[in-house]
Amino acid sequence: MTGPHHDLLYMAIALALTGCGLNEFRERSETLEKLCATNAPLSAVESTLGVRFSIERLEPQDASTRAWNVNPWQQRIAEKRSKASAVGHTSTTSMQTWIFLNDKGKLVDFEVGGNERWEAGDRSSIRG
Repeated sequence: MTGPHHDLLYMAIALALTGCGLNEFRERSETLEKLCATNAPLSAVESTLGVRFSIERLEPQDASTRAWNVNPWQQRIAEKRSKASAVGHTSTTSMQTWIFLNDKGKLVDFEVGGNERWEAGDRSSIRG
């Protein structure tokens, strides 16, 4: 199958597949934005998103934050880690979600991005 009509079909399929991923990012970000506005507890965040987060309780001035300053996205995560009492993380093959909780276990911030951001830089930001 070649020719201009088939090329357009392949381009349309590629755009549709790419768009689906962006919609997933956007939907996750919009949902977290609403939860963040109400300082939702972790249990509400997990039940609304339908995922479980790995939670790390942080000490003030957590030294491990320094190792994160590799690219702009990791720098933002490091800054948010330094202000949070706990950090939650979950990922799929295409998306990472970070949540930042206060000392009462309530959502105060988040980051959603593609896994390629982690390795290559700050190209796929949905929320910064």
